[in-house]
Amino acid sequence: MNGLSRRTFLKVAGAGSVGLMLAACAPASPGAAPGAAGGAAANQAIKKLIVASFYPVDQTAGWAGLVDQFVKDNPGTTVETQVTSFNEYLPKLLTQIAADTPPDVLGVENTPFIQFVRKNVLLDLSPLLQTDPAFKATDFFPKLIGRYTVDGKVFGIPYDVQPICCLFYNKKHFDDAKVAYPTGEWKWDDLLAAAQALTKQDGERTAQYGFYLNETATDRNLFVFSNGGTVADSEETPTKPTFDDPKTIEGMQFWSDLIHKQKVSPSPAFFEQGGLGGADLFATGRLSMYVNGYWDLVFAPDKFAQVPFGMQIAPSGNDGTRGYATGGTAYCVSQTTKNQDLAWKFVKYFMGMPGYQAAFAAATKGIIYPPAYIPAYNSEVYLKQPNPPVENLQINGDAAEYAHFTPHHERWVELRDTVIIPETQLIGNGEKSVEEALGVMQTEAAKAFAGA
Repeated sequence: MNGLSRRTFLKVAGAGSVGLMLAACAPASPGAAPGAAGGAAANQAIKKLIVASFYPVDQTAGWAGLVDQFVKDNPGTTVETQVTSFNEYLPKLLTQIAADTPPDVLGVENTPFIQFVRKNVLLDLSPLLQTDPAFKATDFFPKLIGRYTVDGKVFGIPYDVQPICCLFYNKKHFDDAKVAYPTGEWKWDDLLAAAQALTKQDGERTAQYGFYLNETATDRNLFVFSNGGTVADSEETPTKPTFDDPKTIEGMQFWSDLIHKQKVSPSPAFFEQGGLGGADLFATGRLSMYVNGYWDLVFAPDKFAQVPFGMQIAPSGNDGTRGYATGGTAYCVSQTTKNQDLAWKFVKYFMGMPGYQAAFAAATKGIIYPPAYIPAYNSEVYLKQPNPPVENLQINGDAAEYAHFTPHHERWVELRDTVIIPETQLIGNGEKSVEEALGVMQTEAAKAFAGA
């Protein structure tokens, strides 16, 4: 999944109820081997495959074509797409597992992923990967497949590669201000200088903002990671929070200064009042540059059609350090599925080249997600496509090398929703200093890590 607003979903995932529900619903042992269930029930199960996700796959470009092609290639099979809203997804999924009617394939967002693994909800895919020379773990961007590998076992296959690394910019604004377009060599100082030149005042009102960082939660902040800052001592096996890291403080201060000192960026409150996002402000011509994921273009190409825009990789820190927060979703096989062979076949198809080709062919506007599957990413369907929707498509894969996930801690979703996001909003709105807000985050996160 992308980094779009997930707060309702994350609240459900982090409030403590998920762990309890998972504990109650976890199967005692792996599901029956394919074909173990006999009679008509087994035959019926093989014909129907349920694919569940909180991510709106049914609305993404080319999904219908992808499913149609799979059904065509597998006669007698039907695919039921079960898309549930963020706040209802986990309760519904866990109810299905408890009733022994789980979906066969399920999407799991990377942050609560560890809980699904620990409670035996997901099938270990490693043996299946090891026996399939045409579909290997090494075919995926290392950091992405690594996120869904626990104790050496792969439990999920990554869907897309979309770090929060895309610097979208309005070419007309740059031309009018006689400012050179962003390059892949840009650093913080280059960004700031351009943002200052592009910001326009109309009396007390800012008529045009130079820059906006579309993700403001600390654990997703460009300026923390591109400064070498951290939020925990390890992403894979965290033991303590590090919001007191001097580099984290410095990165957050740079972001805060863009809003309150240089006044080149709108505050979070600006968007809360109008119900808009960075892409909306960009589309209206009131924003010259902003950073978010490529999904903004995938989901709303019509907005970008209103602007002569370009895309470049977001700047590094002034010392050349790069770091980009990333979200992400894996597609997994339920441990209790009665259709293991067919479920795995669909995951391979969906995450691999055939599914990507089918989706691209059915996409009416020719814009779909950058795949995490490297052969598809490097193909003429994505990176080498003859008529790309924007230049520099390669930045998504380039940034994957510098991707940062949230720490793999079972309380992190709760912390992010109840502490990190609210405290970061207070910084952005000028209601707390960086040191004060990060101090609260450090204290509360330390309590959570200690089991309090």
